[in-house]
This record gives sequence, structure tokens and C-alpha cells, in this order.
Amino acid sequence: MAVEEEMGPDELATHAQQILLTTAKNRIPKRKAKRQPWISNTTLELIEERRNLKAGGITQDKILYKEKSREIKYSLKKDKKQYIEDQCKEMEEMHAQHKDHTLFKHARLMTTVLKPAPKAIKDKTGKVLTENIEILSRWREYCREMYKAKQTPDTTITDMETEPEPLIDEVRWAFKQIRNGKSPGNDEVPIELIKEGGE
Repeated sequence: MAVEEEMGPDELATHAQQILLTTAKNRIPKRKAKRQPWISNTTLELIEERRNLKAGGITQDKILYKEKSREIKYSLKKDKKQYIEDQCKEMEEMHAQHKDHTLFKHARLMTTVLKPAPKAIKDKTGKVLTENIEILSRWREYCREMYKAKQTPDTTITDMETEPEPLIDEVRWAFKQIRNGKSPGNDEVPIELIKEGGE
């Protein structure tokens, strides 16, 4: 590896990125994906086994993979049924204790059904369009009108001022404003690592 004084800016940036990423892999724990509250640990283990089978190649263990999928479906149904029964018992206890606010909040969560957004827009004349092809063509038309090049007089900038370099305090403030858990950019360096790294 070249001495840091002999490295160019791009090489230094790449080197720093590699150091940050290897440190992050060793120090920062991986976040687990969100899951439904009713899925049990045994079902999650079955899902992980099936994932490993798939990673190993389904062609060899196709029958075993299908069997695992059936087990998972059965286990998920059982888990959901058990979860609903537990929630109902909990709601009965709330009713007995006269905790109406919590009871109705629980009931609302249990009975909420996702409603698909209606697919309808209006065209220029105000006619309602419901067919997918009509909606797509209307969006295409709208975007073309929106981005159509408008002829304007000469707008070339002759006197350009250079923007000053950002101050260190502005950079610190910007880092504080970024929330944790955001997806990293092209350099794949998470913001948590930059925040904890200091100056």
C-alpha cells in the first residue's frame, strides 16, 4: 500500500471508505427487518431454514423446499390464530377493568382493513378516467406539457459568483440534522458511522 502522502485525493477517499466499511461491519450490528407481531420464533426459524435451502440451490432439494413452504404456511396460520385469541382475551380483560379508551384503540388496530387507493384521474376537460391505459396516457400527456421546453429570451449567466467553501460548523450542523437509519449513498458508509467517527 502506498504511503498516504503519495496518494491522490481519489485514492485517499477510497482508502478511507474501505477503512470505514470494514470497521462498520465489525462494530455496527445489523438491523433486523420489521416483522408482524404475531409471527413466532419457531416460524422465523423455519423461514430461515427455507432461506438457507434456497441459497444452497433449490434444484437439489425441491421437494424439501416445498415441504418447508407448507410448514411455514401452516405455522403462520397457527401463529395468527393464536395471536388473535390472545388479543381477544386481553381486550376482555380491559373491558372487565373498564379501560375503554385502550380497549377501543386495540379494537381499531385489530379491525383496520387496508383500502386500496382509487385509480381515477381527470383529463383536461374534467372527464373521469378509470382505465389503466387511459390513466397512463393522461400522465404521459401531463408530463410532456409540464416539461415542454418553453422558448425564453437569452438567459445565459455572464457574471458568476463562486460559492464559498462550507464552514466546519455548517458541516457539523448538517450531520446532526441527518437522522440515523437512513440508507447510505454510493460510498455505502452509514451516517451513524460518520457521526460516531468524530473529526
